[in-house]
Amino acid sequence: MEGGVIMSDIKDACSRWINGFDFIPGSVFRKLALNDNNIYCYDSDSLRLVGSPLIECAGCGALYEGNQSIDELREDKSGCSYCEYNQDGEDWRCGWPQYAFPCGWDTLFAPRDMIDIEWFERNTAEVCKLGFFIFSSEDFGLMLGLDCGGFDFYQSFWIPLYKLRGLEWHLYQQVV
Repeated sequence: MEGGVIMSDIKDACSRWINGFDFIPGSVFRKLALNDNNIYCYDSDSLRLVGSPLIECAGCGALYEGNQSIDELREDKSGCSYCEYNQDGEDWRCGWPQYAFPCGWDTLFAPRDMIDIEWFERNTAEVCKLGFFIFSSEDFGLMLGLDCGGFDFYQSFWIPLYKLRGLEWHLYQQVV
């Protein structure tokens, strides 16, 4: 059809959706998040942690909601409340920020469309279950971050998020 674009697959459609987000450099995030003592702070006027991925106990596999601040979790040396794993003082959490916290590609993603923003606010827990951190900033609004790298981000994160969002752009022709 003349004047239209047919998206070849779900990855193409998902890419078009993500390209509608603002890409926030990791350096901007670090400026917002690091306090004067060079410690990450997520409960300030400039930045707030809205949600984070589930955290799994390495001993028993129990899942914890990621609704504590990252610093609170880092300081929690008590171990798993189910199996008390961590008797030796080792980190008992799997899926803990390790790679490029909180922004693989050194980028956070801020949706521009108010419909997307409102959807993310209503579905924070489900989005975090997919592996996303969600932050809120007065200057940049809602921002999504991923603590990972070295594999296909589309297959692992973006396409599942696109599906969770209920988008079906890959099924239709887009007129430009």
